[in-house]
Amino acid sequence: MQDFIYRIGTKDDIEKIVKLGISSFGQFKDQLSDINWKKLEAYLLDENTYSELLDKSKCFVCTYKDEIVGMAFGNLMKHLIY
Repeated sequence: MQDFIYRIGTKDDIEKIVKLGISSFGQFKDQLSDINWKKLEAYLLDENTYSELLDKSKCFVCTYKDEIVGMAFGNLMKHLIY
């Protein structure tokens, strides 16, 4: 049985992080106006979003069977969690 593995995320993870981001936030699509969903979707699908987050914060990912199943971004020096 393979366990969940927690580790620091890197720019090599961006493709999988994008996939998880759109999957996670996609549950809110029906609760947003079309305009607001399209803005959020564009932000979530833009790899620069995550590249910038990685530049200014620490990324933690949880993997299971080589897939990223959880993520969090935080800048603990500034007390910010993204």
